[in-house]
Amino acid sequence: TKILKKLINVYPDKKDYWQQLVSIYQQQKQYKRALSVKHLAYKKGLINTEKEILALANLFLVINSPYKAAKLLKHEMSQNRIKTNSKNWEMLANAWAMAKEFDSAITALESASKLNNKGSLYQQLGQIYVEREQWSKAVVSLNKAINKGSLKNTGATYLLLGMSHYELTNN
Repeated sequence: TKILKKLINVYPDKKDYWQQLVSIYQQQKQYKRALSVKHLAYKKGLINTEKEILALANLFLVINSPYKAAKLLKHEMSQNRIKTNSKNWEMLANAWAMAKEFDSAITALESASKLNNKGSLYQQLGQIYVEREQWSKAVVSLNKAINKGSLKNTGATYLLLGMSHYELTNN
């Protein structure tokens, strides 16, 4: 660690040294330090591949900073440095949900759901709508989840769907 810190001071633009220091901190389970080093390397422009950026976002999530992870992912997706595929939209949605930014989570989950052939994302979206008492949107999402299939717990989806229909008829 000490040697790598010295090498970074002497060669601040040498990406390998930054990566090695991050790896050492991660092996030592010093995730906050690993994040600090990786984030500084990102700010210096040394972190620029999709894999590296996603790893940085994951570190934010590991230390329980989902808002920063979501902001990073959203920014990098808008700059086209991260693919706008289902997996990345889902990661963004989960980060927003962990940060309690449910409107942003819904938007990201809707994008992820459209790009995925499994119903689990629509089920997750339906769950958020149920929690927010947006019953008609919950019904639409849960029906899409059932139609797409590949659900781990189909019974829970039907239960949420039934609750949503019940609430719609009682309002």
